[in-house]
Amino acid sequence: CSSDLELSIMAGRFGLVQKQNKSQIPLESVDIQVDVQGFTAHVVASMKYRNNEEKPIEAIYIFPLDEDAAVCGFQAIIDGRTIVAELQDEEEALGTYEDALSSGQSAFLLEESDESSDMFQISVGNLPPKKEALVELRFLTELSVESEGRVVFVLPTVLNPRYSPAHTEPSLSTQIPRVFTDDSPYSFTFAMKVKAISAINEIPSTSNTLKVEVDEINKAQATVSLAEPNNLTQDIVVHILAQEPFKPQAIVENGIKIEGREDTQGFMANPVVMLNFFPEFKNPETSEVGEFVFVIDRSGSMGGSRMDGAKTTLLLFLKSLPDGCFFNVVGFGSSFENLFEESQPYNDENLKKATDLAQKMTANLSGTKILQPLQWVFSQPPVKGHPRQLFLLSDGKVANTDDVIQLVRKQSGTTR
Repeated sequence: CSSDLELSIMAGRFGLVQKQNKSQIPLESVDIQVDVQGFTAHVVASMKYRNNEEKPIEAIYIFPLDEDAAVCGFQAIIDGRTIVAELQDEEEALGTYEDALSSGQSAFLLEESDESSDMFQISVGNLPPKKEALVELRFLTELSVESEGRVVFVLPTVLNPRYSPAHTEPSLSTQIPRVFTDDSPYSFTFAMKVKAISAINEIPSTSNTLKVEVDEINKAQATVSLAEPNNLTQDIVVHILAQEPFKPQAIVENGIKIEGREDTQGFMANPVVMLNFFPEFKNPETSEVGEFVFVIDRSGSMGGSRMDGAKTTLLLFLKSLPDGCFFNVVGFGSSFENLFEESQPYNDENLKKATDLAQKMTANLSGTKILQPLQWVFSQPPVKGHPRQLFLLSDGKVANTDDVIQLVRKQSGTTR
């Protein structure tokens, strides 16, 4: 299995690539339209590609999604023909796709990636030579809410390579070459419509410079676009802060009647009402202090500035812990090393051991086997009267995401 350092060099981004040799299919344009209502967003992503070769090609389109997102529509326009996605059972869908290929027709197969729920892929069949393919993807996603009721929208644009444990197939993301290069320019547009809970205070971004226009009449509505070019090298992050973020909001969607169908009781045929509310809770007073476990990635890809950043962050955490707590530090890669056999009291002696370790840490533990150190932490009984919190510092992606999530979910009653 390749090391993390090698994987980082093979970094790929989402896009359309040839199935046989993984070479890129030129991207001509990207258009993103976002409709935010309260705590949800509807996203329409349109991407245009062109087959410059002299023969038809079969391709794979790979794109990242937040694991809370749900794909609700897909269509492709090839050589003047429109292909609309139809929901089918997995085996039935695969059979339909293979039948279309064997008969020389263009076909698309949309499926969730086996690697992780936050990465999807579309198999594209028989893209004609010298022709364009316009891919349109629609998805809905629930937005996260941070302190002060700040609603956060994230458009994931970077598909990072994932470390694959030895017993698993190599991650698909490690096989995809760089899709966007300096000698292959493409256009990118981003537009967002916002309907907030109440009048909008501000709409900043931690990733891009934005152009924000708040409606003069309805202060709860705004339009957002990018004030500078974007090259899809990082996620687009937009924060929305309303004056009354904890105010309930009701959203009504009218029913959809399909022409030619007599069924008036089918899915989405009737109106639907959704109630959004984000209650404000004050932090309860408690005498419990806590147990803090810091799990630090020391794999090959953490070398250099990343390791320096992790060490600085760990030192900041260690020196900010409350008196009377318990703590431990675990470093991991292909193997893992723990500072203490079990969490120890936070005192001057133990703090010095931890800070000495933090200052000497290096990225010398090879791969990113995250499951084993987590299993060890969870095998330790929590310190009575000290709720356990686990902090993970890592730059890496892993292919066994589901195994990790299932393990953490089972321990959610004892560990935050």
